[in-house]
Amino acid sequence: MPGASSKTRVVAACYPRRMVVEIEQIFGDLSANLTAGASLVANAAVRNRNNRRGAGLNYTPAREWFVAHGDRNIAIPHYEERFLADLAIVPLATGPVHWLRGRALRRAPQGSKAMGPPSRPSGQGRYNRFGSVVLYLADSIGGVLNEIKPNASQRLWIQEFRVPLQRLRVADFCALPDTEFLNHVFFNAERALPWPAPPDGHIDPPWAFSQRVAMLVEAAGFEGMLVRGAHADYRNLVIFRPRSDWKLWTFGHPKMASL
Repeated sequence: MPGASSKTRVVAACYPRRMVVEIEQIFGDLSANLTAGASLVANAAVRNRNNRRGAGLNYTPAREWFVAHGDRNIAIPHYEERFLADLAIVPLATGPVHWLRGRALRRAPQGSKAMGPPSRPSGQGRYNRFGSVVLYLADSIGGVLNEIKPNASQRLWIQEFRVPLQRLRVADFCALPDTEFLNHVFFNAERALPWPAPPDGHIDPPWAFSQRVAMLVEAAGFEGMLVRGAHADYRNLVIFRPRSDWKLWTFGHPKMASL
């Protein structure tokens, strides 16, 4: 057979013509499938390379902003302008409804009213400065356990909340691709430590960066934000000014967690 491969020529010498045609068809289909498969692999490699390239382009300025900010509460216009501009692509959170809040306590809480945010400004957190009150919630028991570590004299109590996200303006950063600049900003914000030894005499902790980021989100008109957890695969809901609304969101009574 003119133009036939060595394999099909061997087959032609041993088998009838009809069988040879069928075998040639099999080899042809196999070759086409291999070619298509190779093309898919090549295209996937290009996409992965472009994603890594895009991730690098977005990660570098986010990291530079974090390092430049350090542990001081300062404005760096170049990075903040980009952050505020990118907030335009962030969708509003519509769910989930069920959220959990944990507290490490020595005694059982007196009902759900004891499981809300502080009644008055008493300290600071990752996304709230001294003098501001923020409600922190997690989407799972695992998330609560990753965020709160009771000591030997405490027990972990958990309260369920049903938050009407559809009636609030909450930025859903979890809905964005991992390669987005905004997600790289929160990657750094979530990994800032609260109280390291100040290396150069500054008394503000590195939480100053994450607090600054939260301030920018609130200044853009959002009532809260949905972000990835720092320690594992879970989500945190941060409500900036819960006021007394949170009392309407509690569901049931607090329960002690089994550790």
